[in-house]
Amino acid sequence: MGAIKAIRTEQDYQTALVRIDRLMDAEPGSPAGDELDNFWFCLLHELAHVGLHLDHGDGAIFVDDLTLRTVTGAGEDRREAQADEWAAEALIPREVWETCAVRDNPTPMAVMDLAHTLHVHPAVIAGRVRRERRDYRLLSQFVGTGAVRRQFQGGRKA
Repeated sequence: MGAIKAIRTEQDYQTALVRIDRLMDAEPGSPAGDELDNFWFCLLHELAHVGLHLDHGDGAIFVDDLTLRTVTGAGEDRREAQADEWAAEALIPREVWETCAVRDNPTPMAVMDLAHTLHVHPAVIAGRVRRERRDYRLLSQFVGTGAVRRQFQGGRKA
């Protein structure tokens, strides 16, 4: 079973909406939470699917099932790895990331310097550091917890 499920019926659509709703209601500060770094990576990941995987003429639409990524025996889906790689590369090119100071010394100044150089939001840089180090408390001042939801609510507090 792959990590991508086609939406072909109304029930598939409703199931996808429930999953999206769970992600939007994730606990603040969690990796799946309402943070700018996660938003930008997920957006580019999904755009990668559009650019890389949707030109097959069958009209199928698919939605990532993130819960399957950690299930033993679920299998790796090549398309997910490709979309992850494309999104990561689009945000922070590999050759820049491998030589940047922020990887070894994740200070606020190093985050700001690389964000300025790449013309990306500091949340993108902080999110990459946090994910690689598996430390979601590190650089939390940059990730904008709650900021994504507010954008879709016209600035109202949740």
